[in-house]
Amino acid sequence: MLCGEIIERFWSGMADWPEIRIRSDDGQISEWTRKVNVKEQGALYIPGQRIEIDYVLQRHRPKSTDKGAEHKIVIEIRVEPNPQMEKLKA
Repeated sequence: MLCGEIIERFWSGMADWPEIRIRSDDGQISEWTRKVNVKEQGALYIPGQRIEIDYVLQRHRPKSTDKGAEHKIVIEIRVEPNPQMEKLKA
């Protein structure tokens, strides 16, 4: 599990891949895809918000072309509710 704070929201690739940059509680910075089920969920990824990501490591076979590289596969993402968004709903 990764726990931390969203520090940046951006588009990567050819400006067509939604990502966020996170500073974990131990100070490490990593980048993750903004995963959403509906368009409105994208608004939850706001810099300054707390976030938790559950993931598993998938390791490729040592004889594969990437020589046993690891990939983080996201299981679940939880973003702390933004009080300002809650006010807009009321």
